Amino acid sequence: MSDQNPDLLATAQALEDLRDRLQAAKAVETDPDKYEAINDQLIEVHHRVAEVGSRIFSQRSQAISEAAAKIGAAQADVNAAIAKIDSITHFIGTISAFLGLVDKVIAVAKLV
Repeated sequence: MSDQNPDLLATAQALEDLRDRLQAAKAVETDPDKYEAINDQLIEVHHRVAEVGSRIFSQRSQAISEAAAKIGAAQADVNAAIAKIDSITHFIGTISAFLGLVDKVIAVAKLV
């Protein structure tokens, strides 16, 4: 739909991709601590998917575009953290930092 905000659509897609990667990682994880860490982050991602989805018709703005652009740049770090979950602390920190960027997009979209 043309009324949907393309920056929020891109953010939603990034979250859906992250959700899919986390679900795939969780499906093959055998370490209980890593499994729990993945699941906890998956819960956080689901929350953001709902938040972004509820704002998909927010008016387009430069502030949303700038905040959303940072998400794309952070995806490589997220992919690396998921691919190699040796350090749970690093994994959680990387995903949390990514979700912090999403939170900024959500916060700006609430103001538009």
